[in-house]
Amino acid sequence: MLWLLRLLDRPGAQGAIAVEDKLTTARAVADRTNSRTLEIDWLKGLAIIGVILIHAAPLRGTVVHEYLINRAVPVFLVLFGMNAVTWWRHRSGEPFGANLRQWYVSRFHRLALPWWSALALWWLFSFAYATSTTPPPAPRFLVATFLGYAPWVGTSWFVTVVIQLIVVFPLLYWLLLRLGPIMAAGLAGLATVASHLLVLHVLGFMQVLLLHSAPEGAFYYMHVFGPQYLWPVVCGACLGLSGWQQRPRFLAVAAVTWVVGVGLHARMGDTAVTAAALMSLLDVPLTLLLLAGLAVFKRLPSAADLLAWCGEHSWGIYLGQMVVHTSLLTVGWWGPLEEVVLRRWAYAAALTVGAVGLVVMGNALLRPGTVRD
Repeated sequence: MLWLLRLLDRPGAQGAIAVEDKLTTARAVADRTNSRTLEIDWLKGLAIIGVILIHAAPLRGTVVHEYLINRAVPVFLVLFGMNAVTWWRHRSGEPFGANLRQWYVSRFHRLALPWWSALALWWLFSFAYATSTTPPPAPRFLVATFLGYAPWVGTSWFVTVVIQLIVVFPLLYWLLLRLGPIMAAGLAGLATVASHLLVLHVLGFMQVLLLHSAPEGAFYYMHVFGPQYLWPVVCGACLGLSGWQQRPRFLAVAAVTWVVGVGLHARMGDTAVTAAALMSLLDVPLTLLLLAGLAVFKRLPSAADLLAWCGEHSWGIYLGQMVVHTSLLTVGWWGPLEEVVLRRWAYAAALTVGAVGLVVMGNALLRPGTVRD
């Protein structure tokens, strides 16, 4: 305590105390901003497992795959809207310009740096194991991949979508506050439905916009069309503002909507554009139901901790499985996925182990000498 008394006796001590008070306040704001919701982390963990199961497809052709597993990415986008609006709401008392700068800087550190690391591994695998039948992309594409447009890189289309949503979310938040949740959700729903109903026009527009650069063709162009994802993101933001945890009536409406919607979809057939539009609208009630159902993990602490870890590291796991997916299939280490369920489950396990291993190694490199829980 003597050093503190001497400090207080020195000139300028009051100024130092004022600075410390500001730092304390800033840390308190940061703590509120970084606060996590257990159910959201659990669902993110479940969703990233769903992404791995989409790529391995051990349950393809089943109802579980069609209506649960295959909806993992849209569920992620609903949770993105929830978390993003919480971030902005906790900083509502600060200048908009400062918030805007912090939004982009924080997203850059959290998302871009891991993406670049995954890209470095991917390019290494592509050039090291390229064959005459699977040559690596041309070097001129290198800059485009690091900017987030990477149709040549495995399952990276989701990265392109996330970058778009991060760029436009401050505008979406501004519009949400001024239009209100009903109007904002309604307009977002129209954008999503129109994207599916006008899919041929969307594909033509995206092909011209992206200079016919995607080797996968139409399949890729539709996936990276950002406006089709406005419904889950904006609805997630609306739920984040409304306090979904304190509104149990949301669950009843969500349950009825999802059950009726699934019944209608089953009658349409999954090839119709109207069926695709309907499924996209059902992702929001599905997310609410999953969030409520995951409350069971409060009684299973070990499983809850594991799922929360996967949720907190879902971005790294996604990028890790992308690299592993490329190395196992494109490079040819695994070989073609046969229509054998056991082989596909083994592939899902390989993706999971490889992705988690890359995340653990990445954390160790970022914090040498420390162990992360």
